[in-house]
Formats: sequence, structure tokens, C-alpha cells
Amino acid sequence: MVSFKQKGQEYLLVSNARHPLMKLACKDLDRQDALTQPKEPEGAPRQTLPQKGVGRMANLNDGYVLMMQLNDAGNVDLRSYSTATL
Repeated sequence: MVSFKQKGQEYLLVSNARHPLMKLACKDLDRQDALTQPKEPEGAPRQTLPQKGVGRMANLNDGYVLMMQLNDAGNVDLRSYSTATL
């Protein structure tokens, strides 16, 4: 997980092996009720991003996020993405 700001709003990027890369607005997380009963959709609103195979992430600076991505050949690429494009 990494956090970043875009147009004055704070967001969280979440990556794991079971789901695609997801972007969540922190303001939505602050308003999220406790998940005590199963319901759909489960959890806070989220946006699926097109970057595939994302393993680890880190903030490069205020304007970029680094992502390690598994490519189609099975190799890992280190890519930087502008927070303005996420």
C-alpha cells in the first residue's frame, strides 16, 4: 500500500496477488461503517487501475509512485507512474 495526493485529495493504492491494483479515496475510508455483517458491495468504493502484475510499490516523491510489475515474459520491470495519471 502507498498513499499519494492528486488534485488536493489523498488516495491509497492497494496491490495484492488476488486482486487488481485498486485506488481508494481516503475520504471514503474515513466515512466507511464497520463491516460487521456481509453486504454487497463490500467495503469502501474503489477504482480498479489498468496496471497489471503490480507487486511492490513505493513513493518516489510527491509526484511519482514506483511499481514492480511482472510482465508477460515473466520478468519484473521497475516502472514509475506520475500520480497525476493514477
